[in-house]
Amino acid sequence: MTANLNIRVNMPAVGSDAVMPRHIVDELVIRPLDHDELELYGRSLNPDRSLEAHRIRIRLQDEDTAAYMFAWHMDEPVGHGLLIWNGPIGNPKQHLPLQCPYIEDLWVAPSCRSQGIGSAMVQTMESLAAGRGYSLIGLSVGIDNMLGLQLYRRLGFVPLSVPTYTLSGVLQDASGELTFWSEECQYMRKSITMATGTYGGANEPRR
Repeated sequence: MTANLNIRVNMPAVGSDAVMPRHIVDELVIRPLDHDELELYGRSLNPDRSLEAHRIRIRLQDEDTAAYMFAWHMDEPVGHGLLIWNGPIGNPKQHLPLQCPYIEDLWVAPSCRSQGIGSAMVQTMESLAAGRGYSLIGLSVGIDNMLGLQLYRRLGFVPLSVPTYTLSGVLQDASGELTFWSEECQYMRKSITMATGTYGGANEPRR
C-alpha cells in the first residue's frame, strides 16, 4: 500500500538541481503524509494551503485515488506533491487522449528551493507510478513558468500536442484567507519504465 512507503533519497538530483548539498540528499525522506502528522505538523506545512485542503488529499489517499507525497528533512516537511493515479480530475482531462498518473501542486518551501528537492519528489512519484505498472506520467505547467518548464524538460517531460487550458480556483490558506488564482497551462508527459523505480504494486497491469 502507498501509505507504508518510506523512501529515503540517496541520489543526486537531475540537471542543474544537482547542486543540492550531499548531506541534504542523504537526509531527505519522501513519503506520504498520514492523519496523525497532519495534526502534529499542521503549522509547519505549506501556509498557502488550509488544513482542510490537506485533509481532502489524505482522504483521496485513503481511497487509493491519489498519493499525497511529502518531502521531509530533519523530520520537518519541506515540500509536497499530489500524485493522482487515474489522471487529472478536471482540466486538462477532456483534452487528453489517454489518462495516466498526474502530478499536481508540486511545492517546495521557499527556504529550501533550488536544492533539488522538487526534482527528487518528481522522480519519486515517477517510481511510484512505474511500480504500479504505468508507462506514462503527466503534469500541468504554466506557459509563463519558465523555470518550471526548464525543470520538467530536464527531467524528461515533453509538451503534448493538445490545446493550452486555464486552471483556476480559490485557495484558502492556513489563516482562512481566500485567494482566487488562474493560470494558462500546457500539459507535459513522460514515458516511464520499471527501470525508473521499484515502488508500488509491480504486479498490476501496465497502463
